[in-house]
Amino acid sequence: QQKIAQLIRHGLGDRQNIREGVELRLFRDTGVGEDFMRTVLAKTLSDMIEFKSLDGPAAAREGIDYLMRKVKGRGGFILIDKQGRCASAFTTRKMIRGWIEQGGETLCQF
Repeated sequence: QQKIAQLIRHGLGDRQNIREGVELRLFRDTGVGEDFMRTVLAKTLSDMIEFKSLDGPAAAREGIDYLMRKVKGRGGFILIDKQGRCASAFTTRKMIRGWIEQGGETLCQF
């Protein structure tokens, strides 16, 4: 909960989706918003984690493939699954992203 609150305070993207009691705890995306809405990507990722038993990183890879396959979407996202694992994926050439894992390890990539 504290990690989610920190991410929200500092901001990671244009939109966010936080849902209690589901497998996907936080989803922040940036890019062409219509593509994310047309694919209902936050819900799709949550379903992948819950029904396919994927962890956050596996769901991120599968989710970005889904976005490209369905609408050739441009953008990326960061997600946190229910266990607090962070993952990101993007279709653009680059996406600045970063987070602090539960153990305190910092990840920042360009």
